[in-house]
Amino acid sequence: MFRPAILALTLMASACSTIPEQIRHAPSPDVRLPEVQEDFSAHQGKSVRWGGTVLEVINDESFTTIQTLHYPLQSNGRPETDDPSNGRFIIKSEKFLDPPFIRKGAN
Repeated sequence: MFRPAILALTLMASACSTIPEQIRHAPSPDVRLPEVQEDFSAHQGKSVRWGGTVLEVINDESFTTIQTLHYPLQSNGRPETDDPSNGRFIIKSEKFLDPPFIRKGAN
């Protein structure tokens, strides 16, 4: 009788804590925003895993930019908005990203 309830609770708890595979682990080397701010040219072309709060979404004819206020990531991949921000960064996507689905203030 209790097995289905325990299984359901376990599945629900694990679903809340899963991190998408693409961002589960930081790339190596794990380049931090302050390092890039200090020497941008040394880090061009490197993969990063950063998080933050969306400030603005702008669509151009051929790309979308998302201005983001940076926050360090927690172990669950969510931004730690109680910590101080290290500044802003811009995400550029060659795809159209619909602003209503990327809300300002979203983490």
